[in-house]
Amino acid sequence: RDAVEPFIAKWQGVAASELSTSQSFLLDLCRMLGVDAPHPSPEQDYMFERPVTFQHGDGSSSAGRIDCYRRGAFVLEAKKLRAPGHTKGFDDAMLRARGQAESYARALPAAEGRPPFLLVVDVGHHHRHALGDEALAHRVPDPRGRPGHHGHSSVQLHRLGSLVSSV
Repeated sequence: RDAVEPFIAKWQGVAASELSTSQSFLLDLCRMLGVDAPHPSPEQDYMFERPVTFQHGDGSSSAGRIDCYRRGAFVLEAKKLRAPGHTKGFDDAMLRARGQAESYARALPAAEGRPPFLLVVDVGHHHRHALGDEALAHRVPDPRGRPGHHGHSSVQLHRLGSLVSSV
C-alpha cells in the first residue's frame, strides 16, 4: 500500500504519448505490485512488443506487435487516450483497443493457446480488464479447447489504492 500513492501521484494525468509512457508505466506498476516485470527471452513468454503474424483471408500475412504479453496469462494493449473517461469517445476507443487485443490473441501460435485475459490500459487513467477467456472464446476459439473465465471490469487509477489494500 505504501507504494500505491507515489505510483498514482507519478502517473495520474500524464499527458505524454502511449509510445513514450506505456512501458515505463507498466514497469512501475509491476514494481508497485511486487511482481516480476516483462523481460526479453528466447521463449518470448513475458515481454514487451511480442511479435505476431496476422494471417489474412487472401493468403497474405502481416506483422504486428503485442504491447505486453505473458504466455498463459494475458495480452495487454496500452493506449494513451485523449478522450475523458465516461464519454462515448472514450468507450469507443477502449472497444477498438479491445478489438486490437483480440486480434493479437488470434495471431498467437496455436501451440501457445489463448491467454485467459485481455487487458486494455489507458496509461495514467484506467486499467481495464477487458475480457476473460470464456468471453474471448466466443470470438477467438482456443485451439487446445481450454475452458476459461468470464468477466469485464475497470479500475480507475485514483481508486487503485483501495483495490490493492483489499487484496
